[in-house]
Formats: sequence, C-alpha cells, structure tokens
Amino acid sequence: MTHFTISQRDAILRQDPLAFAQAAFNILEPDRTFEPSWHHEAITEVLQNSNGKRTRQYINAPPRSLKSFLVSVAWVAFKLGHEPTHKFICASYSANLANHHAAQCRRLMQSNLYTSLFSTRLSKITEMSWSPPAAAFGLPPRLGRQLPVWVAIR
Repeated sequence: MTHFTISQRDAILRQDPLAFAQAAFNILEPDRTFEPSWHHEAITEVLQNSNGKRTRQYINAPPRSLKSFLVSVAWVAFKLGHEPTHKFICASYSANLANHHAAQCRRLMQSNLYTSLFSTRLSKITEMSWSPPAAAFGLPPRLGRQLPVWVAIR
C-alpha cells in the first residue's frame, strides 16, 4: 500500500475526479465501502471529456452502481471546486431524489476535506425543490415524470 503525505494526497484529490469521488463517498457514507471498478473510471472519463464541450452522453449502468453519486454529487462538487461559476441543473424523476443529491453535495462542500482542497464556498445554503410541470417540456405528464435528466449549463 502506498502512503502519501497530506499535501500529496490533496494534490491527487484536486486533480483526479475518481480519487475525489472515493474520498467524498467515505465522507458521506462512512459505514459503506467504495470499491472502484472499471465503470466508475468510464463514468469519470466521460465527465472529464465533456469539460468545455456541449456533449450528449448517456450513462447506463445497473442500479446501485454509484452513477448518480458520481455525476450528481461528486462531479458537481469537483467541478465547482475548479470552476466556482459553473452552473448545474439537476432534474430527476423524483424531487426527493434531486433534493437528496443536492443535500449530499452541499454536505460534501461543507466538509473539512473539501474546504482544505478547494477555495470554493457556498454563499447561500438553501434547499430548492423546484420541479416544473411535465407539460412545460411538451411531454405527457406520466412520461415526463419518468425521465431523469442531467444538464450542465456553462
């Protein structure tokens, strides 16, 4: 097992989104174990490759494979750590799930580890549970509530 100094560890966490996600998971889910796998690497590679580009990528993985955590929690915090003015919109089939991910991201960004890695700070801590009617997107209401969507806006 390789041992790093705190400054070496911090440098890795600032540059490697998968290492950051693993550390974030340990903060948010201390009773569970994050076991990195090839699909976690693939997801973080898709996210990194989307930097500065308009892309349309679908991430399909089985339930409980941490795809929502990687994209909606860890990546958002990581990206905001590097680019505090970046804006994200998260829409989900469930307002409760979207609020849960937002709360996890806020908790992560307020953690001691995050504040030691990045200078980004949240200026306003609120829980937003806005969900537009499905008709606003021209979809039938039942169908509209079943489509999870993640959009990053630059």
